[in-house]
Amino acid sequence: MAMPDKKLVLPLLVPAAVIFAAAAILWQWPQMTPRSTEIRALMVLLPVLPFALFVLVAATGLRYGNAGLLLSALALALCYAFVGSPGPDLLKGHPAKSAALLLLPLNIGVFSTLMRRRLKTAVGIGCLLALIFQAVGVLWLSGRLASSVDASVSRIVSGAAPDLGATLEAAGGALASTFSVSGGTISVAAAICFAAVALFLLVRFFLRRNALTAGLAGALAAAFLSGSGEASAMAPTVYYTAAGLILAAAGIESSFTLAYTDELTGLPGRRRLNEELINLGKRYSLAMIDVDHFKKFNDRYGHDAGDQVLQMIGKKLAGLGGGGRAFRYGGEEFTAVFPGKEVDEALPYLERYRRQVAANGFVVRGKQRKKSGPESRKAPPNRKKAVQVTVSIGLAGLKKGVTDPVRVLKLADQALYRAKNAGRNRIRTDEGGD
Repeated sequence: MAMPDKKLVLPLLVPAAVIFAAAAILWQWPQMTPRSTEIRALMVLLPVLPFALFVLVAATGLRYGNAGLLLSALALALCYAFVGSPGPDLLKGHPAKSAALLLLPLNIGVFSTLMRRRLKTAVGIGCLLALIFQAVGVLWLSGRLASSVDASVSRIVSGAAPDLGATLEAAGGALASTFSVSGGTISVAAAICFAAVALFLLVRFFLRRNALTAGLAGALAAAFLSGSGEASAMAPTVYYTAAGLILAAAGIESSFTLAYTDELTGLPGRRRLNEELINLGKRYSLAMIDVDHFKKFNDRYGHDAGDQVLQMIGKKLAGLGGGGRAFRYGGEEFTAVFPGKEVDEALPYLERYRRQVAANGFVVRGKQRKKSGPESRKAPPNRKKAVQVTVSIGLAGLKKGVTDPVRVLKLADQALYRAKNAGRNRIRTDEGGD
């Protein structure tokens, strides 16, 4: 039976586990609070914990130039301050609370598309200003700022738009239409927005397998479950803490992926390979794998087609078998590590892989890259063509006097060059055999 894809399961499992833990804590809270002196002592600090987590996540987003992560953390922090944090109620009445909860998923949905943008861009600054404007608008709707508006301005607005008051009242009534969530209440309009944006985030995650997108969906679910906090005073604090933890975990996972995973092929990169070599035991073999005539392929069909070839090579290497672990070494070169296996034990898996690549071929789609010269005028555009793609492999293992993995890798590289000089599409070992 095929193992589940960790890139698909883990980013969804972590938010689910954190939310489940938050629900379990709330379920046991009435029993824990009276019996635990430590919990009672922490009650003073617990309400500020979500803020601390959101500030940490926002700082991470700022440090890594991720405007989407930064703005999402700010949006969650503002919503928690408005409708969740214990203490003086910042909002008066359901319309203002519902407006804050209505804006949160909409903001998260927009900010999820800014994961590759920096804050110091027109879009990033515009979103930040929009977030500030929304905060001021929600405060005004609550009545805190409305009292400071000059009466003459109100009369001018009323004269210019006599039906404005009735329109606002109708809008407030729509926002105030609520139903119960985990003992609290949330407006129907806000619930619809939460559901729609959560579905949007999940679709994006399944298409792109981005841990941050799954984290945003989990944080949004936690904010939704917090309700209005009417049934349990600690529900908003616990669930928004869960949202902060989910975002922090997603940020860590995303940073790890950026540092250790090759974006094009999805395989671990050179940095991860170096760590793997350091931690190898006393029995292993290493292989260097190179795509044959890759430069000529790029020159003829274009770099987009070349990238597709590398993706195909990487995808097949991920299922190498025999305990082999594949890495993107650089360019068109890959490395396979076989812990606990001698050269003769790893050889059959590499040979099977080489034959699969050669047998499947590659279909070139789309327009060919334009070239100058008479040859380009003869090549028909938009023509699908099946071409054979092959790999050459060099394999080496430990032997007398050579125990350093770096030296073993050099022996594998030398064997790779012998495979190429022998005609390509073949395997050579450090001992010169097939």
